[in-house]
Amino acid sequence: MKAKVRFIEVNRRLQSRKQWTYSINISEKDFETYDVGGMIKKFEQQVLPRVPHDSDIIIKTIKVGRTEFQIA
Repeated sequence: MKAKVRFIEVNRRLQSRKQWTYSINISEKDFETYDVGGMIKKFEQQVLPRVPHDSDIIIKTIKVGRTEFQIA
């Protein structure tokens, strides 16, 4: 199952703020049990190595099918 994660990357050194959307694969079990923490963990494992070390990530929403989880 695919989940779309909308997040903001904030870089204080460059004084930039960018909004991104990233798709992750999740198991149906995570979705059926509303394991948002597990979805965030999978997202962080995939995205954090690609983000500059001086940037912060703020997750806004996670959308799976028609269901949208508001995080921030």
